Amino acid sequence: MVVVIPTVGNPDLGVLLMQLQQQREKPRIVYIADNSANGEGLRIARRYHFDTTIPFVIQRNVGPIHKSWNTGIKFAKEDDVVILNDDCLVSWDFIDTFSAYAKSGGAMMYCPDNAGFPPVTKVRPGYDWYSKTELSYRLLGEQEYILPPSITGWCMVIPHDTIKRVGMFDESFKLYFGDKDYEARMFKKGGQVAFIKGLNVQHFGSSSTLKQPASKVQNSYKHDEAFFKKKYNLK
Repeated sequence: MVVVIPTVGNPDLGVLLMQLQQQREKPRIVYIADNSANGEGLRIARRYHFDTTIPFVIQRNVGPIHKSWNTGIKFAKEDDVVILNDDCLVSWDFIDTFSAYAKSGGAMMYCPDNAGFPPVTKVRPGYDWYSKTELSYRLLGEQEYILPPSITGWCMVIPHDTIKRVGMFDESFKLYFGDKDYEARMFKKGGQVAFIKGLNVQHFGSSSTLKQPASKVQNSYKHDEAFFKKKYNLK
């Protein structure tokens, strides 16, 4: 499994990289799309890379979030992919648990079944490095909401077979709704999303977004919402 992490130099990235290198089963490669203005993502990756059996591949100035996701997916080639925001915390069995689910063929995408929003300034209650609850899952095969996605765009495990069937992310979206669009396309193919319970993945929320000017973020949201509504003929 290849881990794909876009970043704009968020210092939380260092914690995530440490956790990924201490997994019970190691990721094959960690791909980092460093879109920081000053190469901060590259600096963080070099500083916290201690397990040389796990290659870190860092590419500078890849582009907006959906292009970064797509570039990481292309880099992974035939492998399954996990897309993570740079402000996530995972548990020690994250890779092997999600790898097993991805290879099971039971769904087109796998996500954690825990809250990722609203943004928080400290670790959410209930986080645990060593999972103490038994795993279970729920399946979703249709849209729950008109606009917000049900899938967790900050943590998505995508089997290679899904990528072959559904394709890449739509890079016409600037910042938002690319995950919602992908969700809609999966459901159109008759696929399901599995939400895994008992494997807590923490998301601080909006850490990277807050590094951008508020006006730019607002304009991106307006553009993406309008584009999504037009694409799916929504009012």
